[in-house]
Amino acid sequence: SSRNTNDDEKVAEVLEIFRRAGIEAMTNEKILAYYNNAMNFLKDIRLTENALEPLLKLTSGMLKRKF
Repeated sequence: SSRNTNDDEKVAEVLEIFRRAGIEAMTNEKILAYYNNAMNFLKDIRLTENALEPLLKLTSGMLKRKF
């Protein structure tokens, strides 16, 4: 429908504004900083490698997900 097309265009325009303003890059930098912080905390926890492995997989998967 034309309403969906109009909404899709609005979303595309807002996303373009965010990209031009550098919001996407800033957001990715923050995500990476939080990820690195979480990894440091995980390294400080005294867990066996078998116990730590699922947590590392989870955090890695969260970092790579796309929206």
